[in-house]
Amino acid sequence: MMSAFVVVALDVNDEEKFGEYVANVAASFAKYNVEVLAASDELDTIEGVAPSGRIVMLRFQSSAQARQWYESPEYQRVLPLRHAAADTRFMTVVEGLSEA
Repeated sequence: MMSAFVVVALDVNDEEKFGEYVANVAASFAKYNVEVLAASDELDTIEGVAPSGRIVMLRFQSSAQARQWYESPEYQRVLPLRHAAADTRFMTVVEGLSEA
C-alpha cells in the first residue's frame, strides 16, 4: 500500500483560536490513524523561495484515507476553527513510498 502525506501551508492569525483547533482535531487524528510528522514555523530553506508561515505534514496509510479523514464528520466539525484562526495557502496530498 502507498503511504500518502498531507502537506499544509498556513498563516496563523490567532494563536489562541488555533490552539483550540489543535486540541479538538486530535480526536479525528486518532480515529483515522493520522500521524503528525511535522508542524513548525521554523523553516530552514536550502534552495528556492522560503514559504512563510507554518508547514504541517501528516501521514496516512493511503490518499483515500486522507480524503476520508478530511471529509469525515469529525474533521468537518473542527474545520471552521482552523478557518477562523488561520489562512490556508494550500493543503495537498502527496503519495509516498510503498510500505512493506
